[in-house]
Amino acid sequence: MGARGSDFANKWTLLSADFPDDAAELVEDGRDAEGISRLTGEDINATANVFLTLLSTIGTPEAQATISKPCVRPLLYTPVTQQP
Repeated sequence: MGARGSDFANKWTLLSADFPDDAAELVEDGRDAEGISRLTGEDINATANVFLTLLSTIGTPEAQATISKPCVRPLLYTPVTQQP
């Protein structure tokens, strides 16, 4: 996740100027005929900001320590109602 996050952050630095943080700035993606709502520059910036916040949070030593152990092995969970 860290490597992909860094890759995203680097690419966003290069691409962000192409997407003004403006609700009136519609993104042309050629999908109007599909009936899909149009994205705005504001939508894209909001999504990027959420992802950048997530990356800054999971990159801390505390978060890495919390994440590391469960990632080593799967968590096996049986709901109390299904235990023998």
